[in-house]
Amino acid sequence: MSNKKKIILMSCLVGLLAVTAVFNFVFAGIEGEETTVPTANYFTTYRTERNSSRSEEFIQLDSVIALYDEDNEKYTHYPSCLPRHSPCGLGCRTPRHPGG
Repeated sequence: MSNKKKIILMSCLVGLLAVTAVFNFVFAGIEGEETTVPTANYFTTYRTERNSSRSEEFIQLDSVIALYDEDNEKYTHYPSCLPRHSPCGLGCRTPRHPGG
């Protein structure tokens, strides 16, 4: 390629780049106000959903902890059923486990 063709080609490429930059700013000005709001809404919505699901999980965990509280009647019946105390090794005080 001759030097003159290189200069013409590079000038066309620079001109094309300038035209695309102008169109980018023109179209961004038209749609710029609408596209920034959904991004902010997406993150705030995600954060709200995450906090609400996290709160629900804490409520479920608190209910499980409350179920196995030491003062609960269901929990106090079983402290003596430890494997080291049972003759059959299955956690019961009967001489032989009903299943075995």
